[in-house]
Amino acid sequence: MQPVFILLLTRLNQHLYFFKGKHEEFSLAFAGTTVHDMFNWLKVLISIANIRFSLKR
Repeated sequence: MQPVFILLLTRLNQHLYFFKGKHEEFSLAFAGTTVHDMFNWLKVLISIANIRFSLKR
């Protein structure tokens, strides 16, 4: 688990360094990734609900 966490922090630092001084681009990119993450969470919740209800039958 720890190597994955370090990898994620490294990627985050790289992105923050790249967008340094580009506030508008960073805001758009952050908004886009937030929408993408919410869609992924919704997909996971729907999948879990489908699995849960299909096992009850």
